Amino acid sequence: MRTLAFDGHCGASGDMLLGALLAVGADRSTLRPVESALPVQYAVDSTLKAGIESTTVDVVVTDESPAVDHDHHDHSHNGTDSHDHTHAEGHGPHRSYAEVVDILEAMDLPESVAADARGVFQRLGEAEASVHGESLDSICFHEVGADDAIAVENASFELLVQGDMVALPISDGVCDAVTAYHSLIHIPIEQHQAVIDEFARVLRPGGRILVTEGTGEWSGTNPDWLDTGVEMQWHIAGADATRAQVVDAGFVITDEWSVSQTLDGDEEWVFLNGRLDR
Repeated sequence: MRTLAFDGHCGASGDMLLGALLAVGADRSTLRPVESALPVQYAVDSTLKAGIESTTVDVVVTDESPAVDHDHHDHSHNGTDSHDHTHAEGHGPHRSYAEVVDILEAMDLPESVAADARGVFQRLGEAEASVHGESLDSICFHEVGADDAIAVENASFELLVQGDMVALPISDGVCDAVTAYHSLIHIPIEQHQAVIDEFARVLRPGGRILVTEGTGEWSGTNPDWLDTGVEMQWHIAGADATRAQVVDAGFVITDEWSVSQTLDGDEEWVFLNGRLDR
């Protein structure tokens, strides 16, 4: 049984995420479009710290120019091998938002990946434009527009899959576990069974499911969630309804527990842990 859990409450840098994803089996070849578009390369290695081995990823410069000699240094991996290369941190010209978008458009990336990357740089550009009292088209990125920042942002998106929960872009029977943590509750109630059926479809026989649900049925909206101007919707079916849908999809519920959580008042959530019975 292989289950991937990521707890990012303290944050994680792009190279940390890349190392973790590659260590658990992400395809290294998905990084090639970025390496082809920028003068950088992903150096994948391993290191041993405090007796724990982990995968490291450095974004390094492939054209050794004098302008970045100050970043040139020796370091060792595994506490033994010593080698030197030029890290790409801050490397490359300062770019405008439009120039960054042009680079993204020139990469041979899946459209969903490119759209996410454009969205990240748009949000960063809008924030910087607001601080400096300028327009998005007139601001100039510094570190976040450098080669390494563009490389890390796009690689992180490339290694992830996004899709509609009622039609997951994943083949049948290839996953070991599915976690739906406070996600099913944002899908219209009439589609909940279809979503849980999708979870069953992508799981291997004996695969596991973990779903959170409210104790009772409730629906509501917030037109300006977290001051973003975006509407948030809740479609909570209740624990009884979701429990029945999990069983109807072919799961055996092996464990169940409740957790109290306070956000906008006291809330009670039910966790359903199930095993696919096929």
